[in-house]
Amino acid sequence: MFSFESLKDQLLKLMKLDTLLDSLSGYIEARVNLLKHEIKEEITGHISRVVIILLAAFLGLMALGFISITIALWLNEATASPYYGFLIVSGFYVLTALLLWGYRGVAAAMLQKKLRDKTGPDA
Repeated sequence: MFSFESLKDQLLKLMKLDTLLDSLSGYIEARVNLLKHEIKEEITGHISRVVIILLAAFLGLMALGFISITIALWLNEATASPYYGFLIVSGFYVLTALLLWGYRGVAAAMLQKKLRDKTGPDA
C-alpha cells in the first residue's frame, strides 16, 4: 500500500522537482547568510565610526578645557585679579550658549543643509 509521503516523493522525483527544491532552498539559505553578513558588516562599520567620533569629541573637549583654563589664567594675570579671567571666559561661554539657544532654529536649519549637501541626493 502506498502512503502519501511515498507518492509525493515519487511525483517529485518524476518531475525532477526534488533537485529544484533543493537548489532553491540552498539559494535562499545562501542569500539569507549573505544578508546577515552584510548587516553585520554595516553595523560594525557604524559602531566603529561612532566610537571614533566620540573619542575625537572627548579629546576636543579636553583640549578646549585646557585652552580655556590657559586663557583664563592669562586674563587673570592681565587684569591683576585672581578671578576676572575665569569670569570673562565663563561669560564668553554663557553668551555663546545663549546666542545658540536664541538662534537654534536657524542654526539647526544651516546644519541640516550642510549635512544634506555632504551626504548627497536622496537615494
